[in-house]
Amino acid sequence: VRDEMLSVCCVINSADSHGEGSCFELEPMNELVIGHNISLSSMVRSGQTDSFVWYAQDTMGAIWKLDLSFTHTTPDPECLFQFHSGAIQGMDVSRSSHLLATTALGRSVKVYDFLSNKQLASGRFNQGGTALCWAPALVSSGGLLVVGFEDGVVRLLDVFDPQRLQTIPERSRRGRAELRLRQAFKPHSASVSAVAYDRNARILATASADCSVFFFSAGEKYRPIGFVSVPGPVRALEWSPHFHSASCLLVLCQTGHVLEVQSPDPEQPQQTQTFELSTLQTRAFFFKSIKSRIKVSAITRRQVLREKKRREREEQLKQTKDLALEPEEQPEEEEEELPSIYLPSPPSPLCCGFYSQPGHFWLAMVKPTPEEQMGGADLCWRLLL
Repeated sequence: VRDEMLSVCCVINSADSHGEGSCFELEPMNELVIGHNISLSSMVRSGQTDSFVWYAQDTMGAIWKLDLSFTHTTPDPECLFQFHSGAIQGMDVSRSSHLLATTALGRSVKVYDFLSNKQLASGRFNQGGTALCWAPALVSSGGLLVVGFEDGVVRLLDVFDPQRLQTIPERSRRGRAELRLRQAFKPHSASVSAVAYDRNARILATASADCSVFFFSAGEKYRPIGFVSVPGPVRALEWSPHFHSASCLLVLCQTGHVLEVQSPDPEQPQQTQTFELSTLQTRAFFFKSIKSRIKVSAITRRQVLREKKRREREEQLKQTKDLALEPEEQPEEEEEELPSIYLPSPPSPLCCGFYSQPGHFWLAMVKPTPEEQMGGADLCWRLLL
């Protein structure tokens, strides 16, 4: 934990250097301790005349109001705003209350009341957060967060006293709620990329950039069931909905692979010495861009049509010459050059996917770059299983 201390030094013009070196150490006139886990990067003085108020930017995710008058009535440092200091990687909304939770690479997890527009709770950890979801009401009363981190750790965090936060949002104040650690486990060797509960809230699936998906039985104590290996780093997980006859997990990989994995039985005991679930039924799909091939096919059809029109014009010209008539000049169309077949790299990176009706699922692709748009990167697929 870091303590941030602000030092106020003397005026440079009154500094007296007795040495011959180019460096001069300034002794502070006053010092102000702001708080724990704070790292100031810049300060701006208030625009009011003769004001001792300064505004400081905290790289840990805050804006501070500092009074540097250093009198007996000087107020304590005031935190005006709090926010994430890194890119937000996970966000989810509670299905039973007006709470929103986020996690970021700045090593923090925050809970907000979006009705009162206030932050209710915040937690800081050793690694950045990379995935987050609220546990269903079947597992918890609506106050449990599942958070994945950069080091492969998954933490279960209880939002303390969530029922009180649901009653009167206007009276919710910052710091009223707390995040309490219920359980932590490390199923992966790389950053956790996705977490998801099955439709009955009996199984929690976690996925990672280490090309694996781990299953846990949900309850008061989460117990490992086993894992399956997948062809590439996982981007997203999607369980089949209730109206599907079988419970399956759709695994979307960054390499363009999609796996449908049968749900394991949480009650079945593990018989082997390893957690690998080699007997689970899986179906694998691999998708690559076809837009460039469609474009080549369309250009080829236009060229065939253009060749047909050219032959018709030649026939008309021949008939005109036979009748000794003046032929009409027609502008020649420029031939469109066939583009080369283009496959984006990585091939068709997947953005998200979901089940629709039984036997169907949809895939959305990552937004293509201008080069990929020229060559042809696909945006959406609808697949039949």
